[in-house]
Amino acid sequence: APELEVRRKALEAQLEATAGAVAQPELCAELEALRAVRRGLSDDLRAIQNVPGTVWPFVVPGRLASVRDEEHDWGWGVIVDGHCVKKGGKGAPEDSSRYSVDMLLPCDRAAMRGERGFPAGTLRPRPLTGALSVEEAARFRDEEAEMQVVRVRLHELDQLSSARIFLPKDVRAADERHGVLKALTEVFPRFEGATPPLLDPKEDLRISSPKYYKLVRKLESVDDRMAGSRFAAVTAADQEAHRKRAALERELDELVRSLKETEESHMADELKCMKRVLRRLGHTDADNVIELKGRIACEVSTADELLVTELIFTGSLASLDPAQIVSLMSCVVATERSADTDDAKVDTDAMKAPVERLQQLAKRIGEVKHECKLPIDVEAYVGSFSVQLVDLVYDWCQGKRFVEVMTMTKQYEGSVIRMLHRLEELMRQLITASRTIGDRDLENKCEQGAAMLRRDIVFAASLYLDDATNGHVMSV
Repeated sequence: APELEVRRKALEAQLEATAGAVAQPELCAELEALRAVRRGLSDDLRAIQNVPGTVWPFVVPGRLASVRDEEHDWGWGVIVDGHCVKKGGKGAPEDSSRYSVDMLLPCDRAAMRGERGFPAGTLRPRPLTGALSVEEAARFRDEEAEMQVVRVRLHELDQLSSARIFLPKDVRAADERHGVLKALTEVFPRFEGATPPLLDPKEDLRISSPKYYKLVRKLESVDDRMAGSRFAAVTAADQEAHRKRAALERELDELVRSLKETEESHMADELKCMKRVLRRLGHTDADNVIELKGRIACEVSTADELLVTELIFTGSLASLDPAQIVSLMSCVVATERSADTDDAKVDTDAMKAPVERLQQLAKRIGEVKHECKLPIDVEAYVGSFSVQLVDLVYDWCQGKRFVEVMTMTKQYEGSVIRMLHRLEELMRQLITASRTIGDRDLENKCEQGAAMLRRDIVFAASLYLDDATNGHVMSV
């Protein structure tokens, strides 16, 4: 689609513009890979920890907990309430999807107010992390974030703290929620490492699974690597720049994939239409098995195989002599045109009827393609077979010199010679096709026509040597 192609070019331009914006890209990429590993280990830990029988007793109002879902890392917030939808009778198996938790979470104030391109009321995380100074805490709660009640699923609780804070009776009031945010910004710097103390998995949560503690050790190992000295020089700005560039690369990859799928879909539709054309013209049967006509078309690669095959099977070439056949075939190999030459005029009387027949067949093929839903301009298709060199080729086959036939066209000598070489190749393909269908008469005519073409300077291996292979001196 054009709009996808425009977007692809824009993304490529953005990536090129930010090529040198990321300092230490290798370290940033390694750090991001470690974060991905850490998220995977955390998900495995949550799958063991966040089962209702283990964690639900600790889902109480005022407890600090962190939240991470598929899209966002919300950071730390405060539990407001828990909900359980009862399903099945007594003794039914525990299902964590029946449990949800209302959390007071710090959200992006600008997104809530409909700024920066977001619709008003958009819930976007503004995580509370790190030790905040008095000024940073004031800016965070007054300018950057506001507390909102967000309902999350039980398995989206990332960590549970042993710390609890006092909650007001009604958190629907904005002032009360702001008071909770103020309490969080004041209490966080008091924790060791600016992280609330966690519930002990063995003493508090009573988790006995060996797999859980093996995952904990792996997670600690990843944390140690991330805290290593080799990453000390990687700043937060470097990581943010790397994340933005990685997001652009992912978007570009997704866009390229969409473009490829669109193109493949278009090609599949076009393939169906082309199969329909081949069936209509008799190249294949109803089961798409290639018929004799289709095999003949396979022999032709130099020119429009559909038109050449129609000329053979309609008998349009049977009544022509070798010079007429060669001259007529020039219409399907002549791709270059002279702007000041009449493209529809043929002066040779012997060629007028064959050219008219060729144009009728071309029009029929174009109409069949159009009826089969292929994008085609029938008149343009017919006009693509130029008759400008028909008279020139006919006179060349009659034995005229190259310098004489060049007076009949405004095209360059090199263009004419290229056309004659392609025409000779097409004649060889016609010989093979005639032999395949057992038409000995047409085969002989094509061989004679090819011999008429291959002479003098046009097919000379060198301009300075006699044409020893044909036994006579070249004439220009």
